[in-house]
Amino acid sequence: MLVDVFLRYMGDLDTWQEGRKAQLSAPLRTQLQSDIAKPLGIAAGEVDRTFGIIRAANASIRAIDAEMVAHANQRARLELGPVPSVMEALKAKRAAAVTSGLSALLAGLGPTSAAGISDFMNNRLNSSIKLFRRPNAR
Repeated sequence: MLVDVFLRYMGDLDTWQEGRKAQLSAPLRTQLQSDIAKPLGIAAGEVDRTFGIIRAANASIRAIDAEMVAHANQRARLELGPVPSVMEALKAKRAAAVTSGLSALLAGLGPTSAAGISDFMNNRLNSSIKLFRRPNAR
């Protein structure tokens, strides 16, 4: 779940920063990349590569999500529920895509940036998720 949240968060950040970069001059774009890289613990020069890998991972995940929705909608037209075995297979395929996306990200970055991403996910992001969890949520 943490990796899935991370990929979604980074996808949203990518969308925001792409829109923002279009409005900025070259020196401010460089500053934006530094500002994004610093809390993530990655080199400023690897920001574009990081977002490129995350874009590919999120596209794969969205395609699987679309398959799940299409299956559920097709079954709903017949007034039937989704086939559990089909949904489980799609969930497994989605989990594999999430894991593959993280593996591609860590493999595509230098060792320092990969360690920074791991630290961001395992410490900062995980702590913020725990902070906002409902008291009785499991």
